[in-house]
Amino acid sequence: MNAVTPHVVLVHGAWHGGWSWGSTPDDLRARGLTVSVIDQLPSTDGGAPAGLKDDAKALREHIAAEKGPVVVVAHSYGGMVASELAGEPSIAAVVYLAAFLPVEGETLAELMGGQLPPWVLFDETRTFTHLDPSVSREFVAVDAASPEQVDEHVSRMVPHAVRAFLEPSSTAGWGSTPVTYVVAERDQVIPPEAQHAMAGRAGAATTVADATHLGIQSQSAEAVEIIAAVAAAVRPR
Repeated sequence: MNAVTPHVVLVHGAWHGGWSWGSTPDDLRARGLTVSVIDQLPSTDGGAPAGLKDDAKALREHIAAEKGPVVVVAHSYGGMVASELAGEPSIAAVVYLAAFLPVEGETLAELMGGQLPPWVLFDETRTFTHLDPSVSREFVAVDAASPEQVDEHVSRMVPHAVRAFLEPSSTAGWGSTPVTYVVAERDQVIPPEAQHAMAGRAGAATTVADATHLGIQSQSAEAVEIIAAVAAAVRPR
């Protein structure tokens, strides 16, 4: 059967928003793909403390507004959200970019070793989290072209509801839906060996990119090529 051109939906990670995809959306559009970006998941929008299920609902509603097959591309925490939609008939393929890929019943905290790392800080009510400023600057600076870019990126980061990290996944697994996992070889947040382990148990097609945790999302030519290849392989159902 001839290939179809799917729509690509990009799902951001913790403490970020759609802006964090950098040049990736335009790079994909330059390859003939239509692309939309989740602007702000509910758990990061500054409102009531939303959880994983709320974020999944938002993604589901976003996808429902698109026509035809969809390729979901998830970064970091976005992988938890995308996994909640396993089995949705409109999703033709999914790409995890240095993302959490849970099995049913797992929380993000469990995937981080049973507790959130020390650089994740809590507010006074322990309702929202944010990153230790010095650590977030360190993560961003690796890929930034200037100190001003670091300042801008860090200033746009937002609190993330604790509930999203503690709510267990209800994923049913992707079944026959093609799953691709791109490991960030220089990841400072999710150890590459942990990424390989999550991808392996899910039976995902796994490849490795020479990128950091944030770089694989916003400025990785390798990731863009992989996403484009996954989209090109989509066939009518």
